Amino acid sequence: MYATRHCTVSRSMLLPVVLSILLIHLEITHAVAPKLTKRQSAGIVRCVKASNVLGCGTFECLKRTDRCKLGGLALLCSKFQRKTSNFNQLGRTFTKQSLRCMATQIKSDFQRAGRQCSQIENFVSRVQADCYRSNNVCRAAMSNYRHFKQILLPKDILTSRSFLQMFQSILSCGEAVTLKFRDTVTSALGQSFLSMLNYLQKGATSPLIEILGQEWVGSAQFRAIENEVPGSSPRQS
Repeated sequence: MYATRHCTVSRSMLLPVVLSILLIHLEITHAVAPKLTKRQSAGIVRCVKASNVLGCGTFECLKRTDRCKLGGLALLCSKFQRKTSNFNQLGRTFTKQSLRCMATQIKSDFQRAGRQCSQIENFVSRVQADCYRSNNVCRAAMSNYRHFKQILLPKDILTSRSFLQMFQSILSCGEAVTLKFRDTVTSALGQSFLSMLNYLQKGATSPLIEILGQEWVGSAQFRAIENEVPGSSPRQS
């Protein structure tokens, strides 16, 4: 009886820790780390500098190469923009200001981020975390949590660093806020949660799709996650 109760509490309390570990692994490079060519990097820099900080144009520039996985922020931006009309004033202000903040920092500093994919991904994550914090993601998430949860679907949190970073920022807001969002992942993972922890404990700590491989997207486990979420649709490439 004691063991069962202890396990249940541990799962709930470990989720923020697990998400932190997922982010940490993305700072570790492999022996042959993906890297942008000088031409690819220059093309993104030109696109970013010419982009408008309003809208998602700056983030779309990051998708100009498949070598690095940089498309998540453009998707996150478009999903937030589509939902903006459903938010209260706090949510609308947060969306507008945080997106502008991220676009401005990327325009200003991208060319100094380096050409290694891991360097660029870490740079984008730092920009996200800084802009979410400075634009009060906690208040916006608390007062718009139902709409935020429709954007931050478990399948995206588990497969995209940008979605994972935003979810991590929300989980750092304190217990009152995190309680509104914790079920987003735990209800979808169910019994698979301890299996994920096992993968992480073996040293694999990037988003789950990088742990299990692309073929996992077509697996029964991944379909179960999608089916657990009302209104979710199959992931588009």
